[in-house]
Amino acid sequence: NKAVALLEIAKTNLLLRNIDKVKIDLIKSSKLAEKSNTYLEIAKILYKIDDIKQSKLFLNKAKLVAKSKDREFWIVRSLINIAVFENLIGLNEASNTTLIDAKKYVLLKKLDERIFIELIAAFAETDNLDQAKELLNLMKPGYEKAMAMSLIGKELVAKKNISEMEYFLNEAIKTVPDLVGGKYALGLPGFSTKSRVFMEAAKAYALVGKFDKSHELLGLIESDRFYKEGISEIIIIQSHKDKVGAKKLALKMLDQGGKIIDNKFTGKIVYALAISQDIENSLNIIKTMELGFDYSQALINTANQISFQQEDL
Repeated sequence: NKAVALLEIAKTNLLLRNIDKVKIDLIKSSKLAEKSNTYLEIAKILYKIDDIKQSKLFLNKAKLVAKSKDREFWIVRSLINIAVFENLIGLNEASNTTLIDAKKYVLLKKLDERIFIELIAAFAETDNLDQAKELLNLMKPGYEKAMAMSLIGKELVAKKNISEMEYFLNEAIKTVPDLVGGKYALGLPGFSTKSRVFMEAAKAYALVGKFDKSHELLGLIESDRFYKEGISEIIIIQSHKDKVGAKKLALKMLDQGGKIIDNKFTGKIVYALAISQDIENSLNIIKTMELGFDYSQALINTANQISFQQEDL
């Protein structure tokens, strides 16, 4: 797609601070653009170069193009992406209106509850908890509803509303069934619905510094996939807030992690140790890794955490 290619060129020129070329690239891209997400990306770049008026214009174009499609699922997803960006740049009223439009499609067409999850998370992220709760009440008990509640809880972390966060996470944990989800009937790998929700709840507790509760939930996850994903992120989160605890957990995982330990996971442990300022262990563990992308990333992450001090003469 030529419009998308021109956007990539515009992003490169933006990094080079060549604003005149960025504007030319955007004009060319806009003439070829056909999709809502392309107009949205143009709006994002225009906002970065402080052309707010044109950015709003292309946001409206993105909405019009999104609504012109005949697949309601993708209309809703496009409107959600637009609304989240509108909220990010302070267009709160416009963001709420866009999400309400998305909600109308969801309810009118009785769309799959998977899109409910995305819409509820967007309402929570944009600080419209009443709308999120209203949609939540329309959902049947099950994995999708539990997932939606866990995402609301995670969004409430940023709002520092801990009591409300814990309520939604506890409800999510109580609601989620212990089933295999996904399109496994079509030959695709399934996943543990319970493990997925427990992982999201564990990450939310880690984000507010409740690491004992976070580790407790991790211990209840039976799926290697979600345990590995959860512990990888939680070690990093903990290393920023509790260096001693993170170091202890990282070394314990390296020693007792068993089959979940691979090059990528080792790189996460290295990063957590580097953030915890245990550079010696970080560098020693890097030596055990296989060469490749994860090895290079581990070196970069460690280097970024090294603080150079002037020599005491």
